[in-house]
Amino acid sequence: MSDTSGPAFSVYTEDADKVLTKRELFAAMAMQGTIASGKYLNEDTVCERAVSYADELLAELAKGRKA
Repeated sequence: MSDTSGPAFSVYTEDADKVLTKRELFAAMAMQGTIASGKYLNEDTVCERAVSYADELLAELAKGRKA
C-alpha cells in the first residue's frame, strides 16, 4: 500500500469530499466491530477507539512499506 492517506477505493470524481479516505474506512470498520462485540461503550469511547485503531493500522502499514 503506497499511499495510506488517499481514497480507499478507485473513483472517478472531482469532488474529493465525497470519497472515503483509507483512514475513514478503517475507522468505520473498527467502529462496526467494536459495536458488534456487544460490549457497552459510550459513543465517545467507541469513536475515539475506532480512530485510534485506524491510525495504528495505517502506521503499521507504512512501516511495512519501508522494510
